[in-house]
Amino acid sequence: MSDYIPTELLVEILVRLPVESLIRFTSVCKTWHSLITSPSFIAKHLNHSKTNTENFLITTYTFIDNRECYLLCRGDEFTELESPFSTSLGQKRIVGNCNGLLCMVDTSLSSYIILWFALFVLGFGAHPTTHEYVLVLIVYEKADIELGKFPSKVELYTQGTGSWRSIATVGHPHHIAHFNCLQAFVNGAIHWIAFDRRVVNGQSSLIMLFNMGSQAFSVMMMRAALVSQSLLCLAIMSYGELVAV
Repeated sequence: MSDYIPTELLVEILVRLPVESLIRFTSVCKTWHSLITSPSFIAKHLNHSKTNTENFLITTYTFIDNRECYLLCRGDEFTELESPFSTSLGQKRIVGNCNGLLCMVDTSLSSYIILWFALFVLGFGAHPTTHEYVLVLIVYEKADIELGKFPSKVELYTQGTGSWRSIATVGHPHHIAHFNCLQAFVNGAIHWIAFDRRVVNGQSSLIMLFNMGSQAFSVMMMRAALVSQSLLCLAIMSYGELVAV
């Protein structure tokens, strides 16, 4: 059928379909498989998906059976999604999202025991050129916090490597990202709400960034009305290509 449809028109049709359908259509023929799995089509499909603002994910907790529920809202329809975790123990939370993918963490896993005497912050995004997904781990050991050393270490977990690697904390300010907040991945950088520990009396909230390309930290100041607000009263999210607080 594709022999009678111009490639440009075929791309415009396929780019509007959900991922589940595209996966099935890769088996139609070699031409469709090559087209759908090409980096240019994937990028075009992601950009088109960002224009869809009708889908939402709602997380709820039921005290009756002690479990989290994930509801996918598509217009007026609600679909309950299965939890990706096999255990009901521990604290599950969403780290962030990037290109439609959600990064979640289960703090009951044994790998987090090494962080028992430390604060840790996670971030999730994608490299701007390789498009590989990257998980960022920032560790604030309590002994280093008392000495004014921020952070203790920063590690990256890159898609396909299967291991963590430490990086230099280039440009990391004297601020601590709020470990219990969501993040926003916008314009190739992870954004966290953070606070300045050098402020003795009062609160000094701001936004800390980690650029995926340069692997360097930077700071973005908030509006004056938000600087003195408690971290518990602030939330951050992406809205298109903008950061909303």
